[in-house]
Amino acid sequence: MLGAGLPPWLAKGVMGIFQMIREGITADTTDSVRQLTGHDPRPVADFAHDLMAPLLTR
Repeated sequence: MLGAGLPPWLAKGVMGIFQMIREGITADTTDSVRQLTGHDPRPVADFAHDLMAPLLTR
C-alpha cells in the first residue's frame, strides 16, 4: 500500500502528484512559475525526490 508509514498529509500530497501525472494534466505553467518564483519550474521527479529525501534518510 502506497503511503504506508507516511503522515496522512504527506501521503495525500504524494498521491495527488501521481494522480495528476496519471491523468495527464500538462498545462503549461512555465511563465506562471517564473513570475511567482523568479526561477524555472523543476521536473516533478526532482520535486518528489526533495520532498521524500528527509523520510528516506532516517
